[in-house]
Amino acid sequence: MAATGQDLQSARLLPEDGCYWYLHNGPVEVTLVPLRTPRGNPICTAPAA
Repeated sequence: MAATGQDLQSARLLPEDGCYWYLHNGPVEVTLVPLRTPRGNPICTAPAA
């Protein structure tokens, strides 16, 4: 479901938006980035009814 090149080991679900985020280790800093599908869509849980 997730696109390649993303750190799935660090992925976590954030309750603020219901989406999965992972830690991206960039050249200068580590940043929390949304986990995305191969088509670029964020991976989120279904909204509560």
